[in-house]
Amino acid sequence: MKFNYLLALAAVAALGFTACDSKTASDAKAEIEKKGDEAAAATTTKIDDAAAAAKDKAPAAAGAIDSVAGAAKDAAAKGTDAAVDAGKAAVDKVAPAAPAPAAPAPEAPKAP
Repeated sequence: MKFNYLLALAAVAALGFTACDSKTASDAKAEIEKKGDEAAAATTTKIDDAAAAAKDKAPAAAGAIDSVAGAAKDAAAKGTDAAVDAGKAAVDKVAPAAPAPAAPAPEAPKAP
């Protein structure tokens, strides 16, 4: 069975760059979370498709194939979660701090 969840992880890790278009850090984090969910779903689908193809070729090994597919899904989920967390941490590092309150404008000198 062949799958490549590393591509999904790379896509999620790259979200820090695409999140720069977001207006706020929370928007960026929400976008990273959304893309992470999409990557996880796509990876799960690829694993399921590969498992189904393997079962068609070797029906006697269905139990082993399911076991390997389950382990692959777990590993992919952990990797995706780690990438999403890393993306959120990157947003925290680059998000500008809240601006300091503006100082009041100095008063104009009064004419005598």
